[in-house]
Amino acid sequence: MSYANGDLSQWDQFTAQVEPIALVKPYMVARYLTNYVMFHFCIADSEHDWREGSDQYKWIEKYLASVDKNKQPWQIFAAHRVLRYSSNSWYAQEGSFEDPWEENIYRSYGRNIKWISRSMDMFIISRTTL
Repeated sequence: MSYANGDLSQWDQFTAQVEPIALVKPYMVARYLTNYVMFHFCIADSEHDWREGSDQYKWIEKYLASVDKNKQPWQIFAAHRVLRYSSNSWYAQEGSFEDPWEENIYRSYGRNIKWISRSMDMFIISRTTL
């Protein structure tokens, strides 16, 4: 995680402090996929590189390409950090996650996409118009 600035002991301290809460409440620290009836969820780790060519980029692309839209017409992608902002050093040079991704997603996976931004970011891809 970028907050630790390479000092892994900070992570150990943090997870020890969070453990009492994480034992009784859902807590996500990594990317994952899950299904719920007609919804397919992809939750990304916004603390790791997801620029084109990165492992996470490839993972997200694989997810988007693999969804059976007849069984799960709603695909929901979310990340805890707002996609239009980044504290990473490359952000100032390359722009936000949304800029290239939005174009690629529209082109590759359909045009019915809705971005939702509050304290996290999410986009919803549907078979039908939102």
